[in-house]
Amino acid sequence: MQFVEMSIANTVTGRTDFRVWRYCNFTRRSQPPLIHSLAALTLASFGALLAGCETSVVAIRTDATGPDATGPDATVDAPGTVPADASVPVSADYCPTVPTFMQFNASERFRRYTTGGYGNRPDIGAFARPESLHAGETFVIRLDVAATDSTVGGFAAGLNYGDIGASRAGKLVSLSRSRCDFNSTAILISGNRPTNSASASLSINEPTRLDASPLTTGTWYINVQIPLDQCPPATACDVVVEWSNGM
Repeated sequence: MQFVEMSIANTVTGRTDFRVWRYCNFTRRSQPPLIHSLAALTLASFGALLAGCETSVVAIRTDATGPDATGPDATVDAPGTVPADASVPVSADYCPTVPTFMQFNASERFRRYTTGGYGNRPDIGAFARPESLHAGETFVIRLDVAATDSTVGGFAAGLNYGDIGASRAGKLVSLSRSRCDFNSTAILISGNRPTNSASASLSINEPTRLDASPLTTGTWYINVQIPLDQCPPATACDVVVEWSNGM
């Protein structure tokens, strides 16, 4: 049995106003799933961690006076519940004027997407967007993860991207619940700077897997952006994106 504790501090008083505990029973490892930095978590993002436990009991402790006050704490314990704010955050749309080019399901074995019309091969699950990509533009693909999709007992899924065509450009690429999301809450496939190509291993509905970034049931977006300084003006800097899932 493993537990994770997080304290949320009041930004005015600096005191801890409440704590959330999650008790997790992991089948293969005793560590919490993919905790990169507890200090960087917010109450909203903590909901994603809570959702990753296979079986659990939750206790919420409210402490209006803070841990440094004298006398008994005023507490309310509510086993089996979490505050509404601790749920997985609702997705935002950071680019409402940018269309979603295509959508597919995580259970599909292979998909290949390009801009600029390259490589349109329906027999291998390839789709091409006729328009090229230019500096400052974003390319969005929707990825649906069904409750039945899983990498448990199999290989991790993979996502990779690179240049295609004559021009080269650094790209920011993310996987997120939100369109055009390149914030720290997203899975940054490219890392924190533009890169010409990169790849990532992804687990699907497998919270205890520590060698891959986690995808859970719901709608995700593959966001590809070419920053203004990464492609010459009026030049096509096209992109190829590939998804593979050996299940």
